[in-house]
Amino acid sequence: MVDAVRPEPVEGAVPTPAKAERNRSRSATLNYEADTVHQPAPGLSGPEGSDLHSDGLSPCQYTWLGRLDYREAWDLQRALARQRAAGEIPDTLLLLEHPPVFTTGRRGPGANLRLPAEMLGAPLVEADRGGDITFHGPGQLVAYPIIDLRAAGLSVVAYVRRLEEVIIRPLAAYGGTGEAGWGLTGVGPGGDKIAAIGVRVSRPLGPAGGWVTSHGLALNVDVDLGWFERIVPCGIQDRGVTSLARVAGAAPGVESVAREMAARFGEVYGRTMQQAGSWRPSQESLPANRSSVQ
Repeated sequence: MVDAVRPEPVEGAVPTPAKAERNRSRSATLNYEADTVHQPAPGLSGPEGSDLHSDGLSPCQYTWLGRLDYREAWDLQRALARQRAAGEIPDTLLLLEHPPVFTTGRRGPGANLRLPAEMLGAPLVEADRGGDITFHGPGQLVAYPIIDLRAAGLSVVAYVRRLEEVIIRPLAAYGGTGEAGWGLTGVGPGGDKIAAIGVRVSRPLGPAGGWVTSHGLALNVDVDLGWFERIVPCGIQDRGVTSLARVAGAAPGVESVAREMAARFGEVYGRTMQQAGSWRPSQESLPANRSSVQ
C-alpha cells in the first residue's frame, strides 16, 4: 500500500524525477507498507568481529543504540537522512529497542484502537511513515536503514522486498520462518504476525538531494505480546501476533539478533557492513528487563 506517490516497480531505479516532480507532495515523500513476503532463503551466521563482509556496493555502517526513546530516534533519523542526502555520511543501519510506545502512520489509528488513547498505557505517536498502528517495546528489535536508493540502484519496491528478506533470514537462523502463502508482511508459523514494515522515502534536501529511506522494520524477539491486545496490529483483524521466543521456544537477546540482522542485511543488499563506534552490551536490552503490560 502506497501513500502519496506510487513508486515504479522496476529494479535498479527510484521513481524518475519527472514523474516524482509531477506527483510528489511538498516534502517529496513516499510512504510504503509492504503487502507480500518471499520464501526464506538460506544464509550463514555473521562473524563476531566488528566488520561483516559481503561483496557488492560501497560499505554500509551499522550501530547498536540500545534502548532509545521513539521521538529521539525519529529526530536522529531525520538528521542522518539529511546528512546522507548531502553525501556527508555513508548508508547507515540503526539497530535498537524502544521503551513502550504505540505508533501509527500518517493515516492515524482510525478504528484500530481497542482502547481510548489515554488508556493504552504508553504514548501514541503519529509518525511520517507508511503503514498502520503497531507497538514497539523492550524485547523487539527495530531496524532503521538510512539508505540513498539512487546510489544503491534500488526502486522503492525492490528496497522493501529486500527488507522482507532481511526479516526472514534471521528467523530461519534461530528456528522460525516467515511464510509466504498468506501475502502479508511478517507472517509467522500459524499465520500470526512476527514482524512489521513501515518505511518513508523522501528527498530531505529537495530535488538536488537523493531519495533517502528512514523508519524501517520491527521484529518481535521476546516482546510482551500483551501490549498488542490493546490495538488491531497493522489494521489486520483476523490474525494474531507472535514472537521468536514463542515460535522457537526460546530466543537470544535482542543484541544477538541485531548482530545477525546486520549480517543478513549485508547479504541481502550486497554490502560490506562496518560497525560504527563500539558495540556496547546494554543492560536495558536484556530479556530480564523486558517491560510488561501494566
